[in-house]
Amino acid sequence: MVLTEDDLRIIRQAYRDDSRYARFVSPQANDVLEIMIDDEYFPGVSDPIALYALTWLLDILKPKRVLQLGTHMGFSSVVIADILTHQGQDGRLVTVDPADNYHTVAKEWTEKAGVRERITFLDGFSTDQEIVRQILELGPFDLIYLDSSHMYAATLEELHLIFAEQSWLVEHGALVLHDAATYAQRYDSTNQGGVYRALNEWIDAYPDLYHLLILEPPLWPSVCGLGVVMRRSTTGQTGLRALESAQKISQLEATLQLKNEHILRLEQLLRRIENGRLMRILKRFSR
Repeated sequence: MVLTEDDLRIIRQAYRDDSRYARFVSPQANDVLEIMIDDEYFPGVSDPIALYALTWLLDILKPKRVLQLGTHMGFSSVVIADILTHQGQDGRLVTVDPADNYHTVAKEWTEKAGVRERITFLDGFSTDQEIVRQILELGPFDLIYLDSSHMYAATLEELHLIFAEQSWLVEHGALVLHDAATYAQRYDSTNQGGVYRALNEWIDAYPDLYHLLILEPPLWPSVCGLGVVMRRSTTGQTGLRALESAQKISQLEATLQLKNEHILRLEQLLRRIENGRLMRILKRFSR
């Protein structure tokens, strides 16, 4: 899809009209993000509602390690790394992209934003053997943000790698996927169903192991959509009887309570978004 000058103007203005994601970043990072909106590489970055949801998750989960699959020009990288920097937990971002020009540009922007030292850039496809080896060395991760090829086969392979026996994700971590909506299947250049199909086939194959939430219109105001995957608790009654101490039971209860709190906060976020002005702005993307 070729964007006209009018398309680009509307897209750029949409980010300026509703930049709620910027509430979570420092003034220095915000100034850099504002300049990045006019960069030639800007089209293709995560939509503003996805960024808002991502910043909200970063704020409540406070991860120490984040993996990003799909660096692009580094817009999301600046947002993520800046939040990690100011959470005071020595957080790190590892970001992967096969395009050398994207990482060249992203390194320049993250340097200007003052977050370059927080980021490890891996050059290559996330499914390459050497990249997989490096990811395993640097992980596991508390949060993974997947916004890479949008292709069905590649996304399915990434899901298998992320949740393999030697997992990229910590036990109670969250996987967030951009372009997970039905509409976004058209972004798959192979015309095989994109992220949406990969996610649904994945959850159909492992229904007892994972929670899947796909946010898309009419509930979600962006046609790109967002997917969230988390592991289900595999501790049943047999497992509970096997617990040998009250301390382990207490830890399990605390974990379940934390997951419930995250779900409640996500529901609250959805209600705020539904009543907000982003619905009007992001309808432009579906025209």
